[in-house]
Amino acid sequence: MPMQSAYGVGFYCIIKASRFKHKVTVDETQRRQNRDRLSETLTPEMQTVLETYDDNINETISIAEMEAFRYGVRFGIRLMMETGGSLECPSA
Repeated sequence: MPMQSAYGVGFYCIIKASRFKHKVTVDETQRRQNRDRLSETLTPEMQTVLETYDDNINETISIAEMEAFRYGVRFGIRLMMETGGSLECPSA
């Protein structure tokens, strides 16, 4: 069960999902070679569909990254507000 906090379940889910991010590795050279081999076998119409699909996937990823950034900024502001909103370092 996700942990509830003042910031909601979303923060816990982001942390939980980030644990798996580093386990996925993609070899760019191999990916390009696979894409080139696939493109050679496609008709021009199918290549257009594949390019459109790639554009849509890239846009979706960009939107997700932007939303993650916005969430992080809002979360940081909330944390700063809870600590009194001071940007000064505490005296030792």
